[in-house]
Amino acid sequence: MLPMQAMDKLYLDKKAAVQKMLETTIEMSKDISDEDVNNLDMHLAKRQELMSKIDEIDREITLLEAPESEQVKNIKTEIKGMIKEIIDYDVRYKESLSRAQFLMKQKLKEVKTGRVINQAYYPQQKQNNGYFIDNKK
Repeated sequence: MLPMQAMDKLYLDKKAAVQKMLETTIEMSKDISDEDVNNLDMHLAKRQELMSKIDEIDREITLLEAPESEQVKNIKTEIKGMIKEIIDYDVRYKESLSRAQFLMKQKLKEVKTGRVINQAYYPQQKQNNGYFIDNKK
């Protein structure tokens, strides 16, 4: 394969990976609004894998010394647009996630306070004598 064709293929692969990352980010927005932590965790892991794949493609691109074609320039522009969109989503999600994190901290504090109050008014009594289970009849 010629270096120019290899460069085009690498950029097409990178564009596909960034597109999947954008789709995953959009799915994360649904998870955040639905407060679905399990799916959010799954999507975060998927997004991390895609980031690693994109990093690997970038390393291959830097090793390949070939001039950029018009197609590569167009693909780079599309990739930059998608990355900007991902960053916009991330900024919005960061605010939502920090708000949700604050609410969870408050709930945990309330539960802890309730437990302390419950233990103060209804302390657990220590058992002074033991229980024996006898299987013989």
